Amino acid sequence: ESPQVSMVVTYRPTDVGHDSLLRLLPSRLRPGIRFERITLQPLSKAETARLMSSMLDDQPIGADFATFLHSHTDGIPFAVEETLRLMRDRADIVCLDGEWKQRERSAINVPPTVRDAILEHVQRLSTTAQSLLHIVAVLGSGEGEDILATISDLPLEDTRTGLRQCLESGLLREESSGRLAFRHALASRAVYESIPGVERRRLHQRAGLALENAVPHDPGKLTRHFRESNDHARWAQYAEQAAHLALASGDEMAATFLLYDVVVNADLPANLVVHLVNPISFSAFPNDSYFRNIARALDSALEAGPLGVAEKALARYQLGRMFVALDDYSSAQEQFIMAVPGLEPSSEESVRAMSLLGWPRGTVLDRAAHLSWLDRAAEQMGPSIRSVYDLTSAVNIITARLMLGDEAGWELLGRLPEPSSAREELQKMRAEWNAGDMAMRWGRYAKAREQLTRARQRSVKHGRTRQENEITVSLAHLDWSTGKWDGLAERLENLAHSDLDQGGMSELLCITGLLDFAQGAATKAEPRLLESFRQSQSFGNMENAVEPAAALARIYLANDRVNDAIELTLEGMDSITLKGLWIYATDIVPVRAAALAAIREHKELNTLVMSFAESLADRGAPAAHAALKVTEGILAEAQGRYPHAAGLFAEASQAWQALPRPYDALLAQERESVCLLAAGQDDAAKTKLASTFESLYRLGARGDASRLKKTLRNWGVAARWPGRGGRPSYGNQLSPREADVVRLLIDGRTNRQIADVLVLSTQTVASHLHSAMRKLGVSSRTALAVRASELGMAEPASTPGTHNEADT
Repeated sequence: ESPQVSMVVTYRPTDVGHDSLLRLLPSRLRPGIRFERITLQPLSKAETARLMSSMLDDQPIGADFATFLHSHTDGIPFAVEETLRLMRDRADIVCLDGEWKQRERSAINVPPTVRDAILEHVQRLSTTAQSLLHIVAVLGSGEGEDILATISDLPLEDTRTGLRQCLESGLLREESSGRLAFRHALASRAVYESIPGVERRRLHQRAGLALENAVPHDPGKLTRHFRESNDHARWAQYAEQAAHLALASGDEMAATFLLYDVVVNADLPANLVVHLVNPISFSAFPNDSYFRNIARALDSALEAGPLGVAEKALARYQLGRMFVALDDYSSAQEQFIMAVPGLEPSSEESVRAMSLLGWPRGTVLDRAAHLSWLDRAAEQMGPSIRSVYDLTSAVNIITARLMLGDEAGWELLGRLPEPSSAREELQKMRAEWNAGDMAMRWGRYAKAREQLTRARQRSVKHGRTRQENEITVSLAHLDWSTGKWDGLAERLENLAHSDLDQGGMSELLCITGLLDFAQGAATKAEPRLLESFRQSQSFGNMENAVEPAAALARIYLANDRVNDAIELTLEGMDSITLKGLWIYATDIVPVRAAALAAIREHKELNTLVMSFAESLADRGAPAAHAALKVTEGILAEAQGRYPHAAGLFAEASQAWQALPRPYDALLAQERESVCLLAAGQDDAAKTKLASTFESLYRLGARGDASRLKKTLRNWGVAARWPGRGGRPSYGNQLSPREADVVRLLIDGRTNRQIADVLVLSTQTVASHLHSAMRKLGVSSRTALAVRASELGMAEPASTPGTHNEADT
């Protein structure tokens, strides 16, 4: 009996001719032999993800990553495998939060094996077919045979013959609309990259000219073709048209980068550079390099000329905006002052320039000048907000008035209309962000949290990652002030690796330094605070340099470097007195008062107290008023009026606690205890100091607690470390917040969705997930969800605020 034999024959249809025996095999088989033809289809998105996972130790694949790779390979297994292998070898992928993701969203390089296979197919075709493939690759999107014939300059019949070869080879496919396109993106890219540079530019020019005559024509496609052909005049023309269409559809980011590209990379006349910069939305830029590049283009335009008076004024106005974005306010003000006379009165540019001149930053203008510019801006703008440009200037005016301690800023904030477009919503985000920061400076912490949380929600909604990071830094600053220190160090460390501008990084360094100092790590705190101070100072942002200067002065005083503290606080006070920014004096005035008391400069100390009190008057700035009580207490103590000083420090402690600002409340209690002891009230002093010591320890201010422990021992009080405060230790059990995060993970939520539900940052969510994986002994998100479900955790998560956890 003959043995049972099975045979499997595989081939790619594009690799064999129509007369091949492989194609004729079914008709040549003897009767009785069973035959089955299996035609393999490209992988679906889900199948692509499973293939990718099998190549990466069965770890989960991020949904965005799987979709991206599927779209570029069209689900062809060989292309998927080779592309993923190349990305892994180049370290273009990383495992985060238990799943594989791309490091950056960018074009995929064609793997050499895929490229060689594709080009081998191309070389088998006729010269006509190859030239048509080049044209399709240059076009980048499906076009009909008439356009291909126009670009190739071939007779229509020759074009059809060549296209038939391309379709039979399997490299091209015909879409339902009759347009021709590559079967997958990698094939198109491989062919495109094989075209010599000179020929590629020629084909782009021909493609642009052919599509220019099409009705209707597509400005986006024309922008690309004339950009690649180095036809700068047409590139600029169609980039502007494409940007207007993008703005009309609400895609501000696309419009911005179309215009940015042509302004920075095309060789354009000076007047055209100035014209194209004006509509750019700078909030879309992810980092400072974009602002610097545009500033260079504007500088070149001003030097090259010739520009008329109006064009030169507009160029200087735009250059001023660049310097504002780079936090170089002194340079910005110089440009705006030169620009305003040449700008049309009541124009968007004139009002915005004046509103920015009202910002009390830089060293060019004093308080009176800032207020004058704000009044002029408001007068030109009028009472109603008619456009996004009016809204932008209104936000500038509100921010400046709040910085200057003007209560009218809060009333103006309440009159801002609800946004009706994406651009207006981004300006509302900026208003809430600035208002949240200023509410924190004023000591209105509940309002600060409300405004900053809304601003962060808008940044997430519109995909503004950098602004989201910076607002998260501001929320961390608020947590520092209000004593929410649990997990703060870890959150600050995560933020240090995120994308931040100069101001955001300076603020982050300041908060980290403040926390280091409170925890007893002065050697780590000092360089961070000094760098924060120098960064703010270098950009003329002196009001934000005040807080790190105050903290540095405290370090100097603790180490008997009184003269250094005097010099540093004087430098910080200069900007406050020049601009009248007493709202920012909350941290530095008490430290300067302590330094003056240490060298017995009682007259200057008294003047400082009087100036501070006079500047605050009846302003609703509770943080500054609490600091005033501390400063008055320091003066009374320096004058030997200890019972009165103790009472003032007690009032200050109560005022701080009411905000709440517990750390400063406890430091005021320490001063009260010292004055009670000096007044002969030993028992009350020791009791108060022992309570302060324990509270500081539980808060997390271990450095201050250590200092008070020594003081208590010197007073004859046996001090012991209390039980650890803050977050309870859960050992190998999930903390309540970790459990909340895991429950939402089981429900299928992404990290971003979990963060939104629990009002956390994505970094904090990732940290909780990693901790939960470690505690439950699993190494992936999927395994964590399965294990947690087995433990019966698939229940609703608790609402935000249930636990004493970070809310950023």
